[in-house]
Amino acid sequence: MAYMHVVSQSDEKLHLARSPGIRAWSTFVGILAVGVSMMVYSGDNAVWKIFCLVCCLFVSVCSLDDWEECILDKNKGEVVLKKFSLVEKMLKPNDSQRLVQASLEEISGVEVEQEDIRFFGRGKCVLLNFISGFSLPITEKCTLGSGKEHIAIADTIGNFLELEIQKKSKDPTKRNGDGSASVSSSSASEADCEESSDEEGIEPIRLAKR
Repeated sequence: MAYMHVVSQSDEKLHLARSPGIRAWSTFVGILAVGVSMMVYSGDNAVWKIFCLVCCLFVSVCSLDDWEECILDKNKGEVVLKKFSLVEKMLKPNDSQRLVQASLEEISGVEVEQEDIRFFGRGKCVLLNFISGFSLPITEKCTLGSGKEHIAIADTIGNFLELEIQKKSKDPTKRNGDGSASVSSSSASEADCEESSDEEGIEPIRLAKR
């Protein structure tokens, strides 16, 4: 499944969205086709055919990913995260759409986080870091892949909020008394970590306020 894409962007508003991908829709059609074929070609009675069709329909709907949105509005000074699930809508039709609201002024940085997914590898998601110390992912589920889409979304949010890359360490070179430059061991270890991250196909990104 692809990560979020930019729906619209202006100087005052950034709208990101995510919807089920081709894989999810293919699974949905495949499971539903099994139920339809059982109803058409099965020699069982009508009640059993309808039951099988309803079960396949429910399973196919459960296989769909959620619709998610992230709206950053400078005029309102808030970020809104919305989520729509077709399964929840079927089971709880009277419930309102799930959303999370937070202040844009409280956002201190944006970063791409990696999370281990059992049997599948590493998934990635974009986090909004707040001054109070907590982090808020713009999507509830992480996605697999090289991480290029995640970095692009993090850069888009960072540019919109006018964030810059946070330098976690000072100049790694130190001047000795004779004027020569030396690199500290801690800086060397940080360079090794960055090199290992590059080998995994994603550069660690962290954006902070200017």
